[in-house]
Amino acid sequence: MDPQEIQKLVDEYEAKFSKAGDAVLSRIEDELDSLVHDFKANEASDINNAGIASQLEYIIGAQLEYITRETLDKLLAYAIANEKE
Repeated sequence: MDPQEIQKLVDEYEAKFSKAGDAVLSRIEDELDSLVHDFKANEASDINNAGIASQLEYIIGAQLEYITRETLDKLLAYAIANEKE
């Protein structure tokens, strides 16, 4: 689905949902919250199951502002220091 189609659907359903009463809107938000968590958990599982290269690609690509070479070097040093455990 292209970005314009996605935005059209987002706008359509946001308008529909916003017309619902507060109780209905709260239930919709709870359901959407659960769906987002489920989808991201499945994505995380796929990334983790694909191995180290996949994990590094995701972490470095998606979280570049938080993950630096220093962070990765510390992770490697920690893993080596605790190898016997």
